[in-house]
Amino acid sequence: MAETVQQLLCERAEDDRIGVRYGDRTWTWRAHLAEAGEQAAAVLALLDPARPPHVGAMLGNAPDMLRAMAAAALGGYVLVGLNTTRRGEQVPHIFPIFSGSHLVDRFSITGDDVCYVSMPLFHSNSVVAGWAVAATSGASIVPARFSASRLLDDVRHFGATYLNYVGKPLAYVLATPPRADDADNPLRVAFGNEASDRDIEEFARRFDCQVMAALVLHEDALLAPAELTDFLAAQPDLPGHGWPRYVRIAPALPSTATNKVLKRELIRQGATAGDGVLWVREERGTAYQPVLV
Repeated sequence: MAETVQQLLCERAEDDRIGVRYGDRTWTWRAHLAEAGEQAAAVLALLDPARPPHVGAMLGNAPDMLRAMAAAALGGYVLVGLNTTRRGEQVPHIFPIFSGSHLVDRFSITGDDVCYVSMPLFHSNSVVAGWAVAATSGASIVPARFSASRLLDDVRHFGATYLNYVGKPLAYVLATPPRADDADNPLRVAFGNEASDRDIEEFARRFDCQVMAALVLHEDALLAPAELTDFLAAQPDLPGHGWPRYVRIAPALPSTATNKVLKRELIRQGATAGDGVLWVREERGTAYQPVLV
C-alpha cells in the first residue's frame, strides 16, 4: 500500500486507461498526470522558499481542479481549496489512502468502474470518498456540478457505477418526478453520509443500486490523532499509564444479530487495523501515529 498520495498517483503514471471524463473529452491517467506534473513544476518554480508551500485554488468540479489536486500531491505542496464555507479542514495523506483502499475493497471497484463526483472537490468527502476511490482503483472519475434533475442523465451518459454524497443530495434527487425507467441505469453504489434512512431506502429502491452510509467521512466527524492526545491530556482523573497504547477506528465492530459486540473476536484480532485505521502510541510517549498494518 502506498504511504503518500504522491506514491499512489505514481502507480497510475503509466496507466493508459481513461482516468478523467468531462463533457465529451477524456484523459488517460498517463496524460492527466503528465499535465499535473508540468503544473507542479511550474508552481514549484514560483514558490518562495522562505514561506510555507501553500497554494490556493478557487476552482469548481472540473478537470482543472483534479489537475491542481494531482499537481499538489506530485509536487509536495499543500493545495488550499478556497471557498465561502467555514474554516478549512486538513486532509492528511493517510485519509485518502486508507479510505480509498477500504472503499475499493468494500465495493469491488476496479479500473472498469466510473466514479461520479458531484460534491465539491474542496470538501473532504469528495477527496476521501470520491477522488481517492478512482485514484486507488484506476477507475475513471467524472467531476461534475451537482444537479438533482441532471444526475440520472449524467449517470447514464458517463456510465457511472459509483458516486459519493454528503448532506441532502439523495433527497433532492428523490424530489424530482419519477420516471418509469429510473432503475435502468449503470449505477451500482452510492456512498456517503447524512442522508436519512428513508432517503437511503427509497434511493436504493428507485434507482436499483446499493446505498451505504458512513459517518466517519464527514469533516465534522473526523478525529485527528493530535485531537485524541489533547482530549486525554485534559482529563484530570486519567493518569498517563491509563492512556491506551492502541486505538482502532473501525466502520463497524464484530457483533451478534442482536448487536452485542463480540469481544472474543476483537481479542483474537489483536492490535490490527482490520478494515479501519490503527493508531499507536509509543510506550512512554503521548502522540498517536497511524500505522499501516
